[in-house]
Amino acid sequence: MNKSKKVNLKDLADTVFWKDMAASTNYKELVEKYRGISVDTFRFALVEKNRKKVVDSALKSLQKTDPNATVKQAETLADMMRIFARMVIKEVDELKK
Repeated sequence: MNKSKKVNLKDLADTVFWKDMAASTNYKELVEKYRGISVDTFRFALVEKNRKKVVDSALKSLQKTDPNATVKQAETLADMMRIFARMVIKEVDELKK
């Protein structure tokens, strides 16, 4: 990843459809929803030192629709985001070959 690029955490909270991710088990459906999110955002989510920021973003977003959302739920979604991010990055990398 180009170190000069920064991921805007506000964008992460506003563009990652955390609730949709939690509800969906269909990979193709998720790909359509996330088509506009940059690969750098997915790469950001994979960096372990960014985990707290990703969890905080998920929690903030979840609490918009459920004030009782918990950190545990946000952590679960962050884990789901990492799995999805790995798949997206793998596909992007394959297309570059």
